[in-house]
Amino acid sequence: MATEEITLRSYNKRIDRSRIEKLEQKCEVAELNNELVGVIQGTIKKATINCPEESQARVGYILGLRVSPLHRRKYIGSTLVRTLEQWFIANDVDFAYMATGKDNEASVKLFTDKLGF
Repeated sequence: MATEEITLRSYNKRIDRSRIEKLEQKCEVAELNNELVGVIQGTIKKATINCPEESQARVGYILGLRVSPLHRRKYIGSTLVRTLEQWFIANDVDFAYMATGKDNEASVKLFTDKLGF
């Protein structure tokens, strides 16, 4: 069995930044009878506002949650969010963050009333 050789090198922002972001992203899908009925995407970033490295917080961002209109109110959205929250916990996230339009009543209810954001 051949072994692969790992190369270590210095960070190159031009080459590595987007590749690192991919490591810190997660996308989960919900299927029912081979039909895509929901999707959530999240990422983890460090909060870097004028503070030393050891004081920076790891923040989990929920970037998007979509559930097919025909399959809403079946706990698909909340299940996807809880799955992403578990990924945040497993990756030592200090805070979780999401944003939605104030007029998106379904999203506001889900995140504030049901999920405690």
